[in-house]
Amino acid sequence: LAKQQGMCLLIFNNAGNQDTLQGLEASSAFGQDVVVVDHNGPSPQMADALASCLHVRRVVCVAESQTRGVRDHPVFSKIEVINNPLLASTERVPVPRDPHAVAFLGSLTPSKGFHHVAAAWPSVRSSCPGASLRVIGSAKLYNREQELGQHVFAESKEES
Repeated sequence: LAKQQGMCLLIFNNAGNQDTLQGLEASSAFGQDVVVVDHNGPSPQMADALASCLHVRRVVCVAESQTRGVRDHPVFSKIEVINNPLLASTERVPVPRDPHAVAFLGSLTPSKGFHHVAAAWPSVRSSCPGASLRVIGSAKLYNREQELGQHVFAESKEES
């Protein structure tokens, strides 16, 4: 129906890429044009697939910085940047300063690197016993069906 109406389908690229690759195969099989929304910027494998698929009309990135790694790649000609809107208050809220506090903000998936922070944290604590780590995020950011580990906040391999 979308093809009959001259419409493109949206594909949201996830960290695993497998669903996106299957979507690209289906778009080729059916001759259906697609727009891929990629919130992290395309990986090298995904950039190759997006560039070679004739039915990918556009690849939407949500920040200009996500395009830097593919400036010299053929997929760059398909990229459009639509910045994520951030509704921020103009009111300044005082934040208490703690020189020993560290915050990790992001999806708790391998692509965001939390496992590096977690692996280094015992060393940080031994060097600075007063250090505290605040983790803000979830593994379910990109995949609501994600199986979580025993602590119920990240993929099981990230929690170990």
